[in-house]
Amino acid sequence: MRIIKYAANILIVCYFAALAILAIPPLAGFKLFAVISPSMSPAIMTGSIVYVQKRAFEDIEEGDIITYRIKNTETTITHRVTEKNETEKEFYTKGDANKTADAKAVRYEDVLGVVRLSLPFLGYAAFLLEGAENKIAAAVLMLWLLAMKIIIADVAEMKKEADIL
Repeated sequence: MRIIKYAANILIVCYFAALAILAIPPLAGFKLFAVISPSMSPAIMTGSIVYVQKRAFEDIEEGDIITYRIKNTETTITHRVTEKNETEKEFYTKGDANKTADAKAVRYEDVLGVVRLSLPFLGYAAFLLEGAENKIAAAVLMLWLLAMKIIIADVAEMKKEADIL
């Protein structure tokens, strides 16, 4: 029973840690994106989550890592700025692991922000929690774990009381 109790505690702590890491930053103005390709390795690994914050065009410099949306799609890309075109308000980008630069310049209006932080592996958790049904399933699992923890604690207490008698 002790193993189940410890396992439940570990899962509960992991759940709330992931929840805090995924839910609190948007309240502070960050957008979160999961990285699904190795193009930015080793700086940002596949499966990482990046925290992106909007910046003015003037504040984005060569060497910054930006996340941008491909026009008329939902696809986002996170790459490093290699050149800044002040006149056209656009950036030239390249993934660190890519041999060649990206074919098209990125207009500032398509930039979602600059990467402020990346955390490895949490992108996988973000994928698991996409969609309402997955969020509901995660909440149900958490409630089940909490119920099991309470039941185990009650059974352990009853066993102690029975041993005393």
